[in-house]
Amino acid sequence: MNHLESLANPVINHATLTSVLGSYARPNDKISELIAKHQLVPLKRGLYLIENSQQSALELIANHLHGPSYVSRHWALSYYGLLTEHVSVVTSMCIGRSRQSETARGSFHYQAIPASYYSVGIDSIQQDKIAFMMATPEKALADLLVSTRKLRIQSSSAMMNYLENGNIVNSVNYPNCDLGEASGAARITVHHKNLPNMIGQLTAILAADGHNISNMLNKSKGEWAYSMFDMEKKAPTEETIKKMEQIDGVVRVRVL
Repeated sequence: MNHLESLANPVINHATLTSVLGSYARPNDKISELIAKHQLVPLKRGLYLIENSQQSALELIANHLHGPSYVSRHWALSYYGLLTEHVSVVTSMCIGRSRQSETARGSFHYQAIPASYYSVGIDSIQQDKIAFMMATPEKALADLLVSTRKLRIQSSSAMMNYLENGNIVNSVNYPNCDLGEASGAARITVHHKNLPNMIGQLTAILAADGHNISNMLNKSKGEWAYSMFDMEKKAPTEETIKKMEQIDGVVRVRVL
């Protein structure tokens, strides 16, 4: 494995890998052996991660899984320390069509944008010995806002209030929802369709997972609605959030 670990890029495609393993009579058999020994991690067909590399970064994997793309939105804002919510999915912007990839190293989501908008505000980030493409803080924030369905925020103060506390003020498509400054163990916000028993389904999941709601707010505007829940003693687990996201009509769940 030493000749693989010395490679500058820990994410490697099949053609390069077979070239590196060219001294073996059957390079593909060697690749299968390395996978079986957990020294190579398949990311998708023809793309691998060198497991023992000390240089692996989820941002770099995201750049290679689907391209052209750059890391942005929630993941980039969290990387810059501008987002307090827990982020478990590596979010990127791309050209073409939106897609989501599930790998052994996590979930990766790609949101399509027009090609004319793509190239503005992208930086090459150097981390240890690797480099990856990521939005600047300003571009990541802009990407987040333009990709949030039905959300149009009209001032910078309202934008920061939404990012930091989940409050929506003066939005075009959603009702005004202001629960004040986020408090307690965590605040959960849910963008969803205005459907019967939506609140009942959300609170049932929280109660079943042992959560006590100290404060909550739900408002609707036409076909869309927004709900906020302050957790009293503990933050929700990723499993709890996934259950909420699987409810029919839920668009997005955030944890602050």
